[in-house]
Order: sequence, then C-alpha cells, then structure tokens
Amino acid sequence: MPPMQRRQSVPATADVAAVISPKFAVSIPYYAPAAALPAALPTTAEIKRSVEVLSQRSTAKVVTVGSHFVAKYGRLNLEEGRMMIFVQQHSQVPVLRVFALYRDDEEETSYIVMERIHGQTLKVIWDTLDDQQNIVITTQLREYIGQLRRIESPCGYCGLDKTPLPTYILWTPI
Repeated sequence: MPPMQRRQSVPATADVAAVISPKFAVSIPYYAPAAALPAALPTTAEIKRSVEVLSQRSTAKVVTVGSHFVAKYGRLNLEEGRMMIFVQQHSQVPVLRVFALYRDDEEETSYIVMERIHGQTLKVIWDTLDDQQNIVITTQLREYIGQLRRIESPCGYCGLDKTPLPTYILWTPI
C-alpha cells in the first residue's frame, strides 16, 4: 500500500494552480541538447530502415540505429519517454538516456530515441549466473524498486502533469 501523501501548505500569495498541478519540464516534441548527444540523432527514415530488430509487437517496434541509438516507434504513448526522464532526474536508478520524443501525426507514429547499451540482457544470462551473482543482482534490483517507490508523486496518483494513468490492461473497445 503506498504511503499517505503529505499535504502541501499553500502560502496566501501562491499560485494555487501551480501547487495543485506542477508542470514537468519535458514537453513533446523533446530533443536533448546537442552537447548531450553521442552523435547526430538518426532521422525517421534511418530508424525505419534499421534491420536490427530488438523487439516487435503489433503496436511497436524497437530497433538499433547505428552504434549509439535504440529507437522505439509505432503506436505508443510518449509519456513512457517523459517518465524515463523523470525517473532519471529524481532517483539513482539507471535508466536509458532519452534523446528524442516526437510524433508523426500523418502516420500516427510516435518515436522514442534512446541511448544504446551494448551487452546481453539479464534474461539471456540469468541461468548462467551462480547463486552469489543472483543475490547481488536481486539485492540491487530491490534497491532500485525502493528508490522508485520513494519518489514523491508531484500530484497524487496520476501521470506527469496530473494526467490520467493509462489503463491498457482494463481498456475495452466501446
């Protein structure tokens, strides 16, 4: 059960709307500053031409683009990328750096461009690890989950900017 939310006291001169609904400073489209990029951002055409597919579902695809980038694109909610940036700014949990968030309205396609991390996934190597390595990793994951739980919600039980949480599991067509 989540901890009870603390009430903020509002000074008489404060803008009540700002206290009730603080804005998260990452808007869509978002592009990281050029100094933060490991290379020039890939173009939409380069993303679509990528042949190294890491994951594919009916609604989204994750591909590598060169040696520096991974792109997730398709019918996805860009709030995922904004939340990654939020977690990065409010915890020590290692999260892929997000370099771009944008949408092509004509194609109804959204894009999240992130840093590429070279290596194997935990899913691939888990069975090859010994008990001590498993304990080290699960202890570290427990700490990360604890950090995520300690991030204070800026607005209560909601998404960033007091937006509703997506409920894909409970969604049904009308």
